[in-house]
Amino acid sequence: MASEWSHVIIATYTGNASFTGSSATLTQTVSLASTGTALSSSLNPSLVGHSVTFSATVTSTSGTPAGIVTFTNNRTPLGTATLNAGGVATITVEFGHTGSHTIVAQYGGSASFAASGSTALTQVVNP
Repeated sequence: MASEWSHVIIATYTGNASFTGSSATLTQTVSLASTGTALSSSLNPSLVGHSVTFSATVTSTSGTPAGIVTFTNNRTPLGTATLNAGGVATITVEFGHTGSHTIVAQYGGSASFAASGSTALTQVVNP
């Protein structure tokens, strides 16, 4: 998705018997509102087989973003969730093995808001 668009606006006056015609051109650039994405875990560290809810909060100084957040574990998709009216998307997962998991939330953007991603969160899963 493009982060900005340029529009060329041309105004033309054809003139009349008393006034000469003229025209002017303006290039107007329209940008998407920037966003930030923060990620949190409901339980870190967690245990194998226990539910963990990840919450992504997408914010902007230009309003509350809408759209979809994709959650990944070591770059493998965990799933997607829709932002609620408060700009929060959640997903609940269970890990089947121990270790450290690198979780990232990626907001895909919308017609008005730019995409953004969280910093990586290391989810530790113990036996």
